[in-house]
Amino acid sequence: MLLQKVLSRCYFSDRDVCMMITVLSEKTVLLFIAQGILYEQDKEVYAYCFEILFATLLNLCAVLGISIVSNTVPETVFFLLSFIPLRQAAGGYHAQNHFRCFLILMGVYSLFLFIVNNLTQEYIAVAIRIGLPMAVLILFLLSPMEDANKPLSGEEAKRLRKRSRISVTLYAAFVVILQMLYPRSKWAFAVLLGIVTVALSLLATAVKQAVEKRQKT
Repeated sequence: MLLQKVLSRCYFSDRDVCMMITVLSEKTVLLFIAQGILYEQDKEVYAYCFEILFATLLNLCAVLGISIVSNTVPETVFFLLSFIPLRQAAGGYHAQNHFRCFLILMGVYSLFLFIVNNLTQEYIAVAIRIGLPMAVLILFLLSPMEDANKPLSGEEAKRLRKRSRISVTLYAAFVVILQMLYPRSKWAFAVLLGIVTVALSLLATAVKQAVEKRQKT
């Protein structure tokens, strides 16, 4: 009974976490307005920007903290260097709130750690040869992927398509160069996993949209 009471007090729903981030953002904006740094008429825009900033910092701090504990800092950095820019350009699934986004990121990162720590060099070389062209092809065909939680205008979609294709081409070349220079490290594989994660997100969103469209008809 005591343990149950402690857990019940420590439990936070996704709504609670999102509310805390929102309140923190609003209080930060009010503080800057009081100091004369920001303008009150734009406080809603500033609050939204701070909300994104705090949510992003939460995600990064959690990932980097786990990477320090698991002794995978270089691999994590290479993973994030490919995943974050490509994700911003290519789009894909967007969670309904910050807490669900955090949970999805933790799940993806946990899978990343499992693969990096358990796959041998022989399998890594095979994975790069097979996974890289497949991921590049998916990104070329599907990006940018519009999500219901983040719609895109025609001009924005055109700009992001060009940006994502150039980015994935550069990252693919980076993977090949890293693998040639450091064949015994897992750095190239970490970059590849970042690319593959974005590609799978696009693929999952495309399947979801196709199913929803079919159900409507």
